[in-house]
Amino acid sequence: MKHDTTFLYKKVYKSLRFDIEQGNYKNGDRLPSLDQLSKTFQVNRLTARRAIDELKEQGLVYALPAKGTFVGKAPHTAAAQILPQESTIGIFFTVIQGNDLGYYYMELLDAIRTELASQQLNVKLLTQLDLKQSHSHEIKGLNAILIVGPCDDLLEDYCCPAIHIVPQSQSSRLPAIEIDNCQGGFMAGRHLINLGHRNLAVIQGDTDQPCTAERLRGFKLAIQDYDDAKLQVFDGLYNVESGIAASEQIMKEAADVTAIFAMNDEMAAGAIQGFTRQGISVPEKISVIGFDNSKITTMLSPPLTTIGISTSEIAKIAVHHLHRPSDLRYKTLVYPNLVIRDSCKKLTD
Repeated sequence: MKHDTTFLYKKVYKSLRFDIEQGNYKNGDRLPSLDQLSKTFQVNRLTARRAIDELKEQGLVYALPAKGTFVGKAPHTAAAQILPQESTIGIFFTVIQGNDLGYYYMELLDAIRTELASQQLNVKLLTQLDLKQSHSHEIKGLNAILIVGPCDDLLEDYCCPAIHIVPQSQSSRLPAIEIDNCQGGFMAGRHLINLGHRNLAVIQGDTDQPCTAERLRGFKLAIQDYDDAKLQVFDGLYNVESGIAASEQIMKEAADVTAIFAMNDEMAAGAIQGFTRQGISVPEKISVIGFDNSKITTMLSPPLTTIGISTSEIAKIAVHHLHRPSDLRYKTLVYPNLVIRDSCKKLTD
């Protein structure tokens, strides 16, 4: 079994920072690629990327799309005008299923509205049809745009400032705020491993969404060095109903499972409900961890351990960069955190 790699990025970060400070990498030099760093330090790309992001946060390096990461300050660009008060900001959610945003995205919308209101900025909610009809009155009346969710090239051509909030890994020509889903999946897997669980299951969401693959990839990275760990994956649709159905399937096909990672809190809530109906106690008989840290987590019995993604942090970053888009790196990564409550239990020998 290998050593826990959760904080190896610090070793990579410190080594690169030392080389920069010692002049081994000079101003304007390009740093090695993520693949090269992974090979040199014997870490995965996720670890190398997090080290680079920390260097960016310290102002030691900057990234140029399709060119690489360079030492020094980003080339000067003209300062952007701060949006005047009473400007109108369009918000587009491309993740709506029917008329339902789901708990997490409703909370993200509330956080964005609150942050915009604090800056005396107005909100206009628009549909994908409005996005495609670029000649429409709503589009022309906007001072800036926030897009939440995946969008195609057609939706990226605007004459006003636009920022893409990407809840999954996706290439975007727009400045993007992206959630580190792989790291979140890793944290969920490592938490269950550290509690002694080895018979594991994942309830994954819609496989058409790239975040599903990233969360599963991170989870597998967390358990890959444990030879006695077994993983079974069950399908869900990021809603409560699919969590209930998955819990029933798990009990039929994988009754030896002791811990489950549900890829969002709604599926976790459904799983807990489903297990309770079957007379299976959480966490006494089976542990459950979710993803998002939506408000539903504290309403459940037991309260849900989950991977937190701060809606207020995303909202603050987005609104700040609407005022000053030149401050935004091409991609700003939002890191998750582990929120421990009562739905996971340590296994005893």
